[in-house]
Amino acid sequence: MSTPLLRPDHRLQALVAEYRRREAAAARLSAGGPERLEALRTRADLGRWAYRGRGLPRLMPALRQLLEEQGPVPPPSAVVWSPGLHGAKGRRNRRWWAPPGSLCLTVALYPRLERRWWGWYSLAAGVAVARVLREWGAPATIRWLNDILVGEAKVAGILTEGWRMGDAEYIALGMGINANVEEFPPELEAASLSQVTGSRWPLLPLAARICVVLGELTGRLERWEVARLQGEVEGREVENPVRAAWLRLNSTLGRRVAYGRDLEAGVEGWGRAVDLDAEGAIVVEDEEGGTVRFNWGELRHLRPQWPGDRPR
Repeated sequence: MSTPLLRPDHRLQALVAEYRRREAAAARLSAGGPERLEALRTRADLGRWAYRGRGLPRLMPALRQLLEEQGPVPPPSAVVWSPGLHGAKGRRNRRWWAPPGSLCLTVALYPRLERRWWGWYSLAAGVAVARVLREWGAPATIRWLNDILVGEAKVAGILTEGWRMGDAEYIALGMGINANVEEFPPELEAASLSQVTGSRWPLLPLAARICVVLGELTGRLERWEVARLQGEVEGREVENPVRAAWLRLNSTLGRRVAYGRDLEAGVEGWGRAVDLDAEGAIVVEDEEGGTVRFNWGELRHLRPQWPGDRPR
């Protein structure tokens, strides 16, 4: 292997296996147990190939190189994490603040969905992070597309890339979480989980828990596509489980928003976010009463101006 700064992480593998075992045990006692168990089994591979990065500027290039070196049959998924990075990037190649104390986690998945639905993998990552943070005491919400907020401060973000390696394609989900960061540049509207909750967050268990929840969500998503196709034959609709979870966790719908391809370069429009459509695009009612649908670019919440201008 020519990526010496990545090493197999057997502790993360063991924690993922333990958390998944606990989830399966709880599922057997719950009303929706069989469906939950099937979802866990569907992506039980997630976390089986786990690595720790040391001294890396970014995780995505290192993980991609590692997968390329696996030969003609790379694994169905792989995970790498690091407690901070010194060259992290966000959207449009912007620098991502990721000092020591951050949890940087990248998951690469072999997609099993029809290509038109691949955007739901990214939305599933946002749901997974928000759900775990809420389980552990931080009142996180999601701002479309995948900014994780506590109040209006950003505590985590997700970057998605698509990789083609020979005949294989992967979706890479890079998650940056402000776990125990003590200070931020003044221009960032950001906070850390330790600042929000008053206690330090254990990075390795947090990474393991996110892997298990993301595995269950992507398992549900891939099983949903099969059920959806059957539903089309039978003339019935089948609810997308990730869309349903995103709707419960979001803080965007009902808000006035500014949107554009690159908000640092300029705002392209304003309106009220009113829906998340079947393909994961946000629907905004513009100031002329029309609607704009987009699954690209960026969105910013505007400060409330009247009583109805608040999250639903």
